[in-house]
Amino acid sequence: MAGYGRSLRAAVSTVYIDYLQNIEGKTLATAYAVRANEFAGVSTPRRWEELDRPNLHPEDFTLQTSAARFAEVGDLWRPIHAGPRLDLRAAMDRIGRLLG
Repeated sequence: MAGYGRSLRAAVSTVYIDYLQNIEGKTLATAYAVRANEFAGVSTPRRWEELDRPNLHPEDFTLQTSAARFAEVGDLWRPIHAGPRLDLRAAMDRIGRLLG
């Protein structure tokens, strides 16, 4: 989040809700979105065990490599889409009650 003026260092065991992204006209990159960079990186979900892999680089996940990865591992976000939907209003109300 460098350059955004907000720090995630304190959010080690918390859920960070970036309310500044939830405004009219904002767009968010989600899973499998191509990034606007020189190597056409793709926002790629990874398994937990992949995060410990040495030499893991964003350049490994590109527009050219994403189709083969998808064919190999499938849609790692499928369980998220198949699960129950989160009621964001109820979550925000609960956070408000917890924070007092």
